Amino acid sequence: MINSEHLDNINLRSYSFVQVLLGRLLLIPNYHIFSRVKIIIENYENIPKDETVIFALNHTDRYNYWPFQYKMWRQSKGKLPYTTTWVKGEYYGNILMRKFFDWTNNIPVPSRGYLIREDFRSILNEKISQMEYRILRDYASGQTTLKKIGEEMTDNIRKVINYPRKVLSGIEVPYSDYIDSYYRQLMARVAEINFRALFDKNLNVIIFPEGTRSLTLGTGKTGIAHLALKSGKKVVPVGCNGSDRVYRGNLPWAKSGTIVYRVGTPIDPREIIGDIDRSFIPFSNEAEVELKDEFREFTQFVMERINELLDDHYRSLSPVTVV
Repeated sequence: MINSEHLDNINLRSYSFVQVLLGRLLLIPNYHIFSRVKIIIENYENIPKDETVIFALNHTDRYNYWPFQYKMWRQSKGKLPYTTTWVKGEYYGNILMRKFFDWTNNIPVPSRGYLIREDFRSILNEKISQMEYRILRDYASGQTTLKKIGEEMTDNIRKVINYPRKVLSGIEVPYSDYIDSYYRQLMARVAEINFRALFDKNLNVIIFPEGTRSLTLGTGKTGIAHLALKSGKKVVPVGCNGSDRVYRGNLPWAKSGTIVYRVGTPIDPREIIGDIDRSFIPFSNEAEVELKDEFREFTQFVMERINELLDDHYRSLSPVTVV
């Protein structure tokens, strides 16, 4: 499970030896010998060479950041910073996958849904059902109450909701407050890791603003705005086209095909939002209330730029939305 201890032990490296090893032992043979994978970065000159940035990509498949990392590594010949990527907490459930992601310079990002599932598992030692997850998610977010749950209330749900919980101060809190406060505690640590990556480790950060995979561009999440507005780092929008046809399943083995990464003009958050008080704490209640409109406006702008860089097959046909 992704917890404070795991995040404290994340050790990002400016030179990722394991990324390079993976590129040489897996990707070079896969892309050039056993398959024929053509990777194109259009507008490569838009990638800054003298500063670290945040890449914002659409997320069509499980591995669509690998060819992008690989092509930058090969094309720049070491002149571009290495990368670290936001990876969903759900992918860290298997101990081998957890080690792999840590070794390859990634940053785990837990969601509230992930914490609900893992909290359920830790208390009851079993996997949560879809119905139980839906009810606990709605209860934690305030969309339902114990009274409204009614006949759908199960012994498992009752045990989870009534389980005694304490926050860092030692004060016992209700279930919904615990999930929210624990999420914000972990995300504050995630933000610190990102700042170390961008400022201390000379790493570019790859983020999927949708937060999940979708063939056509989906709804944007404001996490990227928290990081960009706090750090002041430029966001480089990238449209990924064709990776889903190369990586067709869950296995990390590419079929022959062509992938086109279309790189947009770097976005300076100050030019979109203007000057703001950067003393805010990313992912805190206070920040989400006071800067809600700014976070949404910036994320909306980034998502629209990504959408413009996509082929028709991947472009959102309806106006891009942000939650």
